[in-house]
Amino acid sequence: MSRRQASTFSRNNQRGHQKPGDPRVQAIRMCGDDWRRALLLLRESKQPNIQEFNATIDACARARKPSEAIGLLDDLPNLGLKPNHATFNGIMKAYANTGGWKSTLRVLDRMVEEGVMPNEFNMNTAISACGKARQWKMALELLDSMEGRGVKP
Repeated sequence: MSRRQASTFSRNNQRGHQKPGDPRVQAIRMCGDDWRRALLLLRESKQPNIQEFNATIDACARARKPSEAIGLLDDLPNLGLKPNHATFNGIMKAYANTGGWKSTLRVLDRMVEEGVMPNEFNMNTAISACGKARQWKMALELLDSMEGRGVKP
């Protein structure tokens, strides 16, 4: 496996992709920022999995619909599903895309509360949200906290 392939494989796993052949996940991903269509495809699934939820959350993030993204997170326990890094990162991006840096940080805290320790992708999303909102002090504090969280800066 080349370095480029390994990097793509790693990114895809962090984003919560399932096997490349999963047609429902691929169909949801093809929705782009059409979050309503993605949500419709998710709701049509008889037994939705976390990858389908993550793909739908990503569509919400692209469409700048954080309330819809967080609503999907709240649906997971009722279906016996547990959020993962990609789930939280998609929600964080949804808030970050609307300038909601404080909400992004609340999602970061919720991750820890739910037993999912932030990784470098989650931390980078939080730092980026703070940077976009010109909250440089908070961005630097997050960067400084990464080692304490067991994440390489």
